[in-house]
Amino acid sequence: LAFTRTTENGPDDKPANPAHLQRVLEPEIWLAPVAGPVPTAPVVHGRAPLFSRDGHTLFFLRDHSIWSLALPPNAAQSQATQLVFDHGRASSLTLSPDGNLLAFISTRGTGQREHSFLALFDLRTHTLTFPAPSTGNDSAPAFSRDGRQLAWLRSPFTTAPEFAPDRSSANPWSIQLLDLTTMQSRAAFTAAPNVAGSVLPRMSTGE
Repeated sequence: LAFTRTTENGPDDKPANPAHLQRVLEPEIWLAPVAGPVPTAPVVHGRAPLFSRDGHTLFFLRDHSIWSLALPPNAAQSQATQLVFDHGRASSLTLSPDGNLLAFISTRGTGQREHSFLALFDLRTHTLTFPAPSTGNDSAPAFSRDGRQLAWLRSPFTTAPEFAPDRSSANPWSIQLLDLTTMQSRAAFTAAPNVAGSVLPRMSTGE
């Protein structure tokens, strides 16, 4: 099992430290065997761990970027390296069933002016693409079980999603679907406009 140990972030986006502890309080990733000794130390600083399909690599987030760490027996005393170089803040790491594609959400901007994109990183070629960019906000990517399609949520890009005074036309949330063979996307579902539930005010992107 891989899990994160950390404290909540304070207003400066740094780990809160009300006790004034004199040590590093960055998020830590720990590994614990399902059957075996209790771990006594973290393996790396970061959050949101995700195993590769063969279990030999750990993907995780550090400073809003995507990193990787080779795990034993592949690499003893290995060093973590940044895997993806992107201008946004990464979240929602999701691995394809065959382990070749890493989907995530790349968020740009700050506060109420944030804009998020679905991103796709090919672990074989180390290429980064944004297959269906739009003026909406993307979140919650999920691969189909056969790995042929990728679904995600798209919500309107507004200053205040629940009560946007400057909206002049319907702009409801939707479920988007990407065919990974043709790289063509479409809306699989779109909420009815201008009714309760047409805009999701608090869509969780997670980490």
